[in-house]
Amino acid sequence: MARIPYAPPENPGADHSLNLFRMLAHSPPTLAGFGKLGGALLQDGTLDPRLRELAIVRVGLLAGAEYEVEKHTVIARAMGLSDAEIAALKAGADSDALDDAGRAVRALADELFHGIRASDAALAAVQRHLDHRQVVELVVTIGFYGLVCRVLETLGVDKEVRS
Repeated sequence: MARIPYAPPENPGADHSLNLFRMLAHSPPTLAGFGKLGGALLQDGTLDPRLRELAIVRVGLLAGAEYEVEKHTVIARAMGLSDAEIAALKAGADSDALDDAGRAVRALADELFHGIRASDAALAAVQRHLDHRQVVELVVTIGFYGLVCRVLETLGVDKEVRS
């Protein structure tokens, strides 16, 4: 249950179909910036969408953010991740279903979720698979979705009711 009410209907964005955006509509400038950065990561990046979604789902699982995990598991499947690859993202799961790039992304997501600076080894592992632009996009994606999870969990954003 939401810990503060959703934005009033007169706020720009308060009529959005996603409750996350309805909550962020309390601050129209925040919602606008959030939408721009999220859109850039999801639509304008060069990072392989499979790796992007792997990182997002991993962050959601680490955060215990069911809303985020549910939304992005659907997207991950649409981007071609298998059920075995998605299962390998769960805490304590064997990561054998992931290829080398997937394991490197999972490890980087873990380090950045639990700390601010990734180790040299974790950064070098993703650099074996990604160019500099993609590394930047991956680090920003992990950080952004950590923010998303904090908003969802702290403000108690409800899952949308399906009709």
